Amino acid sequence: MNVDPRDWASSIRAQVAQGFAYLDLLTAVDYPEAQRIEIVLVLLRPGTAEISTVTTSVDRREPRLGSLVDVLPGASWHEREIAEMFGVEFDGHPDPRPLLLAPGLGLHPLRKETVLGARAVTPWPGARSGHEEGASSGRRTRRTSPPPGVPADWLREAES
Repeated sequence: MNVDPRDWASSIRAQVAQGFAYLDLLTAVDYPEAQRIEIVLVLLRPGTAEISTVTTSVDRREPRLGSLVDVLPGASWHEREIAEMFGVEFDGHPDPRPLLLAPGLGLHPLRKETVLGARAVTPWPGARSGHEEGASSGRRTRRTSPPPGVPADWLREAES
């Protein structure tokens, strides 16, 4: 079920009250072309095979959502990960410290526009082809291809 961000916490409380008390998954998906970040929560009802999937979307320019930690304590690390990797702030979270990155870095690695610089300077194998150097020996070689997710101008700078 998809809910309005303003109804996020109350919708989850209602699901927990109906017995969906086991947090299975809490993650995010970035949709830059739609200017939104989707939050996906999967809850299980213990003792049954029933699941409840709840989604909501927040604006990429001001990504904020109410924290679920008071109703689902296990959501704490998931929310911290989403905050760090996607830049979504969870209002009311008791411990919003970053998990992996330096505080105040301002980099959100799982947002689509974030370029991972190490990819630009790391040799990246390409598709197999029998028409390049080494083909005469009967071995198929790989032609070099640009790493996915690295803009072409970054590659030119890295080669200089």
